Amino acid sequence: MPGDFIQISENLPIIVAFENQLQVGFIAARYIEQSKIEILFLYVRLDALGKGIGTMLAKHFESWVSQHDSLIQQIVVDTAVPKYNQRFYQKIGYSEVGCSECNYPDGSIRAVRLAKNLR
Repeated sequence: MPGDFIQISENLPIIVAFENQLQVGFIAARYIEQSKIEILFLYVRLDALGKGIGTMLAKHFESWVSQHDSLIQQIVVDTAVPKYNQRFYQKIGYSEVGCSECNYPDGSIRAVRLAKNLR
């Protein structure tokens, strides 16, 4: 596992997907409230898209959260590419709950916030 994944995982929950011993994707999150966790990144390599890896990562993450932190009741995610990412999250059970802004060093981007209740 590359050092940056190890460094990230010291402070954030992160799950890495492998295929034939190659890293093909990851999901990373952060706690935002006692009862909420936010997906920061869900990434799948372009050459691995369409294989269900993103869905597998999201489902595994949901299961991990349920098993490791009984206080978490909701997973949220902000998508700055609503017509693409929003459909993916809705397909796996997330619902639109409003708008938000994703802040980056070069500025902010308007996003759609989606959420999934675990309990």
